Amino acid sequence: MQLLLLNPNTSDHVTQRMRQTAQTALSGAADIVGVTATEGPRIVGSRAENVLAAQQALALGVAHAPGMDAVILAISTDAGLWALREILDIPVVGMLQAALLCAAQLGQRVGLITLGAHMLPVYQEQARLYQLDGLMHAWSAPALPQAFAPHAQAVEPEVLAQLQLHAEQMIDSHDLDVLVLSGAVLSGYRAALQAQLPVPVIDGIEAAAWQAVAMARMGSAKARIGSFSRVMGREVSGMPAQLTARMRALV
Repeated sequence: MQLLLLNPNTSDHVTQRMRQTAQTALSGAADIVGVTATEGPRIVGSRAENVLAAQQALALGVAHAPGMDAVILAISTDAGLWALREILDIPVVGMLQAALLCAAQLGQRVGLITLGAHMLPVYQEQARLYQLDGLMHAWSAPALPQAFAPHAQAVEPEVLAQLQLHAEQMIDSHDLDVLVLSGAVLSGYRAALQAQLPVPVIDGIEAAAWQAVAMARMGSAKARIGSFSRVMGREVSGMPAQLTARMRALV
């Protein structure tokens, strides 16, 4: 089985971090191919960048999904998720939705840690869109710029210490059952953080990888009717050739 891990940001070191985390988690259940956008935002930190990343996600998905069994949308905001599900014929799993769904299977009071307060509303809006906001009882978004450094360690001690501090405060203050660790650059921190905390910790990219394997093995069919069926014969311009052709295709 082959999974496409699609990062619609231009930070290849983040792609490699997520691919390694997912590949290790799957323990040979599938091979993961990572691809990174060559234009657009380096890292998403705003709604505007999120929109630009969604466009890159569509272009990358159309270009690289052929021959794959499922797609992992490897951006913690799930930018372009529903559009990819509409345009592709194989399952597409977003790391935020995957993490929240896993959390829902482990408890009723969920907290989420990400990086950067400006992005919190985006995550909250996505939770409402998924109709999972009722589970969410706590949010935290510390500013930890060192986590984004291209040569950062797999687990930066200061980043881990701050994540633990915020997590413990959230768990104690809100009586949490589960903690979601949301952020592409935080991939790989789950095990170290879990060792310090009394509740389950969910990493989005690990959750997405396993759900992608499950969806592929179930042979999930592409919808032929409804809002996730593909609308064909559409005219677009100024887009990558493969995306333009995919939108225009009549069959």
